[in-house]
Amino acid sequence: MYIAIAGSVLERAAALPDSASVSQAAIRAGSDRMPWGSRAAPAPRLPGRGHELCARSPNDGPHRAYRRADPKKRRDQIMATASVSPGVLAPTRVGAGVVGGLVGGLAFGVLMQIWNMIPMVAMLVGGEAVPVGWLVHLAISAFIGATFAVLFGRFATSIGRSTSIGVVYGFMWWILGALILMPARLGMDVFVFNTMAWRSLLGHLVYGLLLGAVYALVAPRLHHR
Repeated sequence: MYIAIAGSVLERAAALPDSASVSQAAIRAGSDRMPWGSRAAPAPRLPGRGHELCARSPNDGPHRAYRRADPKKRRDQIMATASVSPGVLAPTRVGAGVVGGLVGGLAFGVLMQIWNMIPMVAMLVGGEAVPVGWLVHLAISAFIGATFAVLFGRFATSIGRSTSIGVVYGFMWWILGALILMPARLGMDVFVFNTMAWRSLLGHLVYGLLLGAVYALVAPRLHHR
């Protein structure tokens, strides 16, 4: 009796299709439904960093077309993005302004050192030593750079516009600082146009130029950190 039962079980197992044959049959059935020589469409490519989507034509294949983004256009887009969020990105702009102010201040300070004007800057805090004058000068330069970022950072969306605004801003501080505030602080006459005043104008223009240029270069990098 047991031998008969075992024999029937073996007969039923032999009648079942093999798993490998089932898989091959499924593959053949799928290939029969597809045109001869065709393959499954590949997955579309995704754009990498620094790429942008191009316009597609009716003759394009299944892939979307991408091209390398223009670095200048990308920088302008970053600057525009940084300028439309003043509340969130204000520390970023101020940091870039401070860096630009210090770079411009170093260049202006070298000129002042050549013209022997640094001791006069130290007199603003009651001293005459050259190191004190440098510290005061760089502190003022950083402050002016920060105010540039706060007041005009949102408009400095390109290096050309930023440097133009910086030069005008340097001219404004020549009038306000060199012709009014500093002489008034030292007990001198205001609005005196002498050789020292014209040299100071040149230094303020150089300062503003470097301030605007460095701000335009540093602000996008700080924004993406």
